[in-house]
Amino acid sequence: MKKILVAISILAVFAIGFGFIFATHDAAKSEQPKTTEKTKKHRQR
Repeated sequence: MKKILVAISILAVFAIGFGFIFATHDAAKSEQPKTTEKTKKHRQR
């Protein structure tokens, strides 16, 4: 029984860790400024 609880606890820690990593990765993506056609044309000059 103790081994099962340890295994579940370890899996829970990994799941929370991966969830945190993916959540912060998605948040960083959404914070990047979005380029519009006007800014793309301006950069090409």
